[in-house]
Amino acid sequence: MIVITDVSKEPPIKGDLFAGLQFWISQRCPNRIDLVKRVKYNGGEVVLNEKLAQYLIADHERGSLPSGSISYRFILDSVDNQQLEDVENHRCGPPVGSARTTASARPPRHGRVPFSAQDDIDLYRYVTSCKRKKCHINGNEIYKEFAKQVRRNCP
Repeated sequence: MIVITDVSKEPPIKGDLFAGLQFWISQRCPNRIDLVKRVKYNGGEVVLNEKLAQYLIADHERGSLPSGSISYRFILDSVDNQQLEDVENHRCGPPVGSARTTASARPPRHGRVPFSAQDDIDLYRYVTSCKRKKCHINGNEIYKEFAKQVRRNCP
C-alpha cells in the first residue's frame, strides 16, 4: 500500500489508501484544498453532492454539522498512520436520521402557556390567604413569591 503524505506539490505516484471511496468535504473545513488533494492523491474521489458521498467530512469545531458527518481529522490521521482510521472515532455530527438542533439556545416562543383550572384555584387560594394575613397584594411580588412556592413543591 502506498500512502502519500506530502501534498504540497503533485507527487509522482498516487497512493491507494482511499481507493474506491467518495468524500464530500465541507467548504468550511480548514485547509480544504489540502484535504481534497490528500483524498485524491490517495485514490479517493471528492464529490460535490453530499448524497453521493460515503464520507461527509466537516470541521468538528463548528456548529450546525450535517447528520452523520466525520471530522476532517479522519483524513489527516488516516494519511499520517498510513491506514484507514476507524470512522466511529471521528464522528462529530448528529446521528443519521436525527433532526438538527436550532442555532438558537433559547426554545422557540409560541405565546403564553395558558393557566389550567387548577392553577387558577391555587393562585386564588394563595392571594386570599395573603389578604387575610394583611400582606401587600398589589404588584408582581406576590406572584413571584407564589411561583417560588410552586417550584419548591414540584417533584
